[in-house]
Amino acid sequence: MTDQVKRDLIALVGDKSIQMTPQAMLSGRNSSLGIRPVEHEIRVAEDYDSGCHRQGPLLLQGQLHRYEHALIVHDRHGCGRERLRREDLEADQEQRLSDSGWGTRAAAIVIDPELETWVWAQSPHVAGILGWRGNLRSLRAWLEEKGHWHAGTAKPWDPKGAMRLVLHQGDVRHSSALFRALAGKVSLARCEDASFAKLKATLRAWFGVEEGHNP
Repeated sequence: MTDQVKRDLIALVGDKSIQMTPQAMLSGRNSSLGIRPVEHEIRVAEDYDSGCHRQGPLLLQGQLHRYEHALIVHDRHGCGRERLRREDLEADQEQRLSDSGWGTRAAAIVIDPELETWVWAQSPHVAGILGWRGNLRSLRAWLEEKGHWHAGTAKPWDPKGAMRLVLHQGDVRHSSALFRALAGKVSLARCEDASFAKLKATLRAWFGVEEGHNP
């Protein structure tokens, strides 16, 4: 009997908006990431961020022999253990993933505090996708005026609140499609968030290609 061929990656995520980000990255931005094409499946946990955190390693245990690698991605806000640091939450899940049989073939990404923090990359595409009629500099100035962005900081102090305010101003509906559009256009090198950097580094470690090779 022939052994079943494993697919590359199974991911369990906290909600549909989170799902759209790696989906867009893996479905059309392999070259930007420096990785080969990846055969993947991304599932949303039934109880969203809290369910993803509590039961993610157990739910993924059943996929051990079907996939080479596994990812858990969810927000820190809403996971039920907000008192812990992002790094501690990730370490806890990665230990449980390892104990369940994945070893070093799995990783956890906890977004602190939530997905909207990835939105505010220094990219000219951000303002337009959010419905702002102007460039990112004018958008930042407007948010500073509204008290949502402190001068001298890299991003709004409340990324989700700032995003919702801009969307309301432009009469744009908040939806998971926005995150797919952002992940499909914004430079992957311009988001400086630690959790996003870990996601990129993890994908490159697992699926990276040699420099100069076009996957």
